[in-house]
Amino acid sequence: MDTITASSLVGPVLAPQFFGTLFNWALYGVLACQTYHYYLNFGRDKRTIQGLVYVIFALETAQSGLVAHDAFAILVRGWGDTAAALNPEHLWLTAPIMDGIIGTATQLFYAYRILVLSRSRVLCGTICVFSMVALAGSIADGIQSNQGHAVVNVGSAVNGSAIAWLVGTISCDALISAYMLIWYLRIRSTLVYKTTTDIVTYVLRITVISGCLTTITAVVLLSVQLSFSNAFYEITPGLVMAKLYSNSLLALRMLLIC
Repeated sequence: MDTITASSLVGPVLAPQFFGTLFNWALYGVLACQTYHYYLNFGRDKRTIQGLVYVIFALETAQSGLVAHDAFAILVRGWGDTAAALNPEHLWLTAPIMDGIIGTATQLFYAYRILVLSRSRVLCGTICVFSMVALAGSIADGIQSNQGHAVVNVGSAVNGSAIAWLVGTISCDALISAYMLIWYLRIRSTLVYKTTTDIVTYVLRITVISGCLTTITAVVLLSVQLSFSNAFYEITPGLVMAKLYSNSLLALRMLLIC
């Protein structure tokens, strides 16, 4: 790769990969601490919840390993190689597919909690439908990206699968956050004990803040795909989204009794 070509790739291609890897591993460190804390203190948790936590941690571990592999292949072993920079080997799996699987698992967990609180099968079903649409879109987007064999095919145009994935994600997370806020405002006046009030308020904050973060991340991801057809800035939020979901799930689970 000549000097001019190398310089032109730093901003639109290499920088997003670098910062995405950095943030991914930072959040993985947080998740590892959360999972260890869960292991020490929640040994009697339901087996389904334990299985969910440990499966998500295993998926996140695999994702971070693949992200590190791609970063090393592009920024170290393949430095100066245009083909390596434009062909992250596992991006089709680590970004859309992993984001979709982990995001859906977290959203379904929230949907179950909302079903317990609201007793509304319609609301729970609506959340599940949006989540399934997002999952199907993410898997289809990943498969299409893999068939293209190059990140340039992801950045050049936004396909319908990516739109379905991100719009489904945005709708699902916004609905969860909105319901939790409405639920809190509805029961606030009935809370008597300070300890209960503090726990409920903290649960609300985690749910709403994490929902806002994942929604904003999905909006940014969709926006940069639509706005920057010749750059790959979507790599950074794409490598962060799954970690936001798993961190929020562990934080919320360790506050709930059942």
